[in-house]
Amino acid sequence: MEGLSKIYTGERMIPEKDKEGPIYLEHMSRYSFASQFVTDKIVLDVACGVGYGSGFLRDQKARRVIGVDYSKETISYAKQVYQKEGVEFIVAEAENLPFENESIDVIVSFETIEHLHNQTKFLHEIKRLLKPDGILIISTPNSLVYPPTNVFHIKELDPEEFQTLLRNFFLNTKMYYQNTVLSNCIFSKDDLAETGPKIMLENFKLTSSELWEAMYLIGIASDTTLPKVTGVNTIFNDLEIKKLRNQLEAQKTIIETIYSSRGYKIITFLHKVRKSIPFLKNI
Repeated sequence: MEGLSKIYTGERMIPEKDKEGPIYLEHMSRYSFASQFVTDKIVLDVACGVGYGSGFLRDQKARRVIGVDYSKETISYAKQVYQKEGVEFIVAEAENLPFENESIDVIVSFETIEHLHNQTKFLHEIKRLLKPDGILIISTPNSLVYPPTNVFHIKELDPEEFQTLLRNFFLNTKMYYQNTVLSNCIFSKDDLAETGPKIMLENFKLTSSELWEAMYLIGIASDTTLPKVTGVNTIFNDLEIKKLRNQLEAQKTIIETIYSSRGYKIITFLHKVRKSIPFLKNI
């Protein structure tokens, strides 16, 4: 796709590049979590990247989705790949959003706030745009466990800092914790039919762990009573196994190329000659 190489830095998740890796699972799980709030709502996706999440939320019955990102190249790509009816993409800074006061029902902003110099100004903008009964779903890496090597991050937050920041702007907040865990599933043939298996909390068991160990924090915030929220366990196909299989196939291709090369055939022939002559065998 034209322009993909310009915007792929490794920091921004792009399904066309990352679909077989864990970063895809992490990002799509967040949008899956947010989808329970968007039915018939006007949704703003701040720092939407290439727009896959905006398109997904529209598919989950959002009335309208607006994706914004500061990168002109990224928004151009989003318009090429993820533009559809009910979805639009706009170039804008997260701390200066070009929309009217109290015009948005739901704002989602995933892995954004840690990139900003002025996190307070960003939340002022969020608060300005949300309707009185609007809701914010926002995520950020947990600085207590997230590797401290990301050069794109300006200010990471721990759970207490994140909660305090949200409470400075909203009357009601609740924290959720996201992590990737090893999952082993047992289903019948009927479970694996076209509709897919039904996963419920009754058959989902999670080994105990400390909340602070979660890699990502997700905050729900609003000035109205928070809606009932359902935790999400998103199960994807065996992406990592597929990725390893592809890597193995690539290595096999390289090995086959080496085996068929003229240089390898010459070396193999000389090796056989050496082994066939007694006084050269031990050299």
